[in-house]
Amino acid sequence: MSVDDAAGFDYSLLLIWQPKFTIQVVVVKRDDKPEKIYRGRFVYRGIEYCLKITDPLVRDFYEEQEAGEYPVHEVYLCLSLTERYEGDGRCHKLVAAVLVNSVP
Repeated sequence: MSVDDAAGFDYSLLLIWQPKFTIQVVVVKRDDKPEKIYRGRFVYRGIEYCLKITDPLVRDFYEEQEAGEYPVHEVYLCLSLTERYEGDGRCHKLVAAVLVNSVP
């Protein structure tokens, strides 16, 4: 989102409950080395999102998993809005934390 759009918010964190949430583990090549990317897919207020996950516990847990999609049910998500990213001049939404009652 543009910096001007982000300035319209009076908060940068949002806690939401999601009955259905999918963690995507994707392998990409960077500098000829495989790197895992973690994304979270969910629908909120009728809009489908696929956001980068930065939660270190989730990333550590899924580090040994193969590329694929892993459904997780009934979670709280802490969504964050980043500062302006120099690479594209925009602010980005991401999943900062995934809160579950038990390990998936």
